[in-house]
Amino acid sequence: MPGLFRLWLIVPLLLACGTPESELCGEDTGNPCGDPPVSPLEASYGASVTSLAPLHNRSAQLVCERLQADFIHLEPHPLTPGSDACDPGTLDQAGQDAALRATNYTRWLVGLPPLTHYAEGNAVAQACALLMSANGNLSHDPPPDWSCYDAQSSLGAGESNIHLGWSGGRAPTAPVYDLISPFLLDWGANNVDVVGHRRWFLSPSQKDTAFGYAWSPGSNFYGGCWHHGFDEARQTSPHPLPHIAWPSPGPFPKRLIHAGEEAVSWSLSWHADLAPAEAPVEVTVTRLGHGGDDVLPIDLLRYDNDRYGHTAAVVFQPRWEGQAGSYRIEVRSGQVSAQWDTDIIECASP
Repeated sequence: MPGLFRLWLIVPLLLACGTPESELCGEDTGNPCGDPPVSPLEASYGASVTSLAPLHNRSAQLVCERLQADFIHLEPHPLTPGSDACDPGTLDQAGQDAALRATNYTRWLVGLPPLTHYAEGNAVAQACALLMSANGNLSHDPPPDWSCYDAQSSLGAGESNIHLGWSGGRAPTAPVYDLISPFLLDWGANNVDVVGHRRWFLSPSQKDTAFGYAWSPGSNFYGGCWHHGFDEARQTSPHPLPHIAWPSPGPFPKRLIHAGEEAVSWSLSWHADLAPAEAPVEVTVTRLGHGGDDVLPIDLLRYDNDRYGHTAAVVFQPRWEGQAGSYRIEVRSGQVSAQWDTDIIECASP
């Protein structure tokens, strides 16, 4: 198409060599060259990834260890409810830290840099979470006649991923990761064909974030808000990686792509400014196995450039039936072509 920037992405399937992650050094590993080797778990924190190769090179053990350490952590009673229906209460520092660790684990999985926490957003996120709880409803544009509506809660609703969970009229005890998993799975009729919450979470333009977790006393619901914080320069600059895949290359925890009977979409996203408004889409998902490869039917296939997370995306649902194992994914959309292998793994519960 005339006037469009032409982008061609090819993702390598395998590393050229099989060096164990603990023996690698350099910016892609977090293990400085010349220093004594550290464990793969230690090396993975703060690592700056500039290619997709380190994702392929990760071990299933490392991915599961970080899942246990950073995502599935139970912070006992992180929420202190307010004294009345419109008092947002507080999410304690341990709860804030847990939410940030869980967020950064998901970004590490796909090769993105970690976010930082900005305390200035806490009040906005907390007011937003209370608004959802008090009204037992979700809206990014809540009307002024909603209970507990004010300028802060309205601002938070318009700039956050929002969540509502059942508490049965009691103060909630749900761990913080229960507020984050739904954004990544992104099921439901309003979400499954665009996975907008996931794309905000995994946005290369994201810089920092704040979290809200609140319960309006007497409500049957608790609310959660994940407030976006962006670096404007990142919205127009080149992304550090050619694309963001979910499930990502290499080992990937099944619990972050499978939700029982709920349909969960897989996705590939990239810089919205390099993508047309519409584009044809072709996707092939092949289950790799010792008994031969099996090309899977695709039940949903959609191209979306509504700029969630400042990205365009191909969204698809292979009929994989929740089977752990190795899959090869090929996506072609306009001038974008990508191929990668993912190993969907079962990680033990804590």
